[in-house]
Amino acid sequence: MNIWFGIQLVLLAAAVLTFASGWIWNGALARDIRSVTLLVLTVFSASISLGHLFF
Repeated sequence: MNIWFGIQLVLLAAAVLTFASGWIWNGALARDIRSVTLLVLTVFSASISLGHLFF
C-alpha cells in the first residue's frame, strides 16, 4: 500500500464524515443523499488525479 493511496483514503473519509455528520445533525441527510453521492465522487476523483501527479 503506497502512501498516496493512504492519504487519499484519509481525505475521502474526512470529507464524507464532515459533510454527512452536518447533514445528519440538520436532519436533512435523506434530502441531500444525491449531493452526498456527488461529493464523494468529486473528492475521490480529485484525490486520484492529485495522486497521479506525484508518481
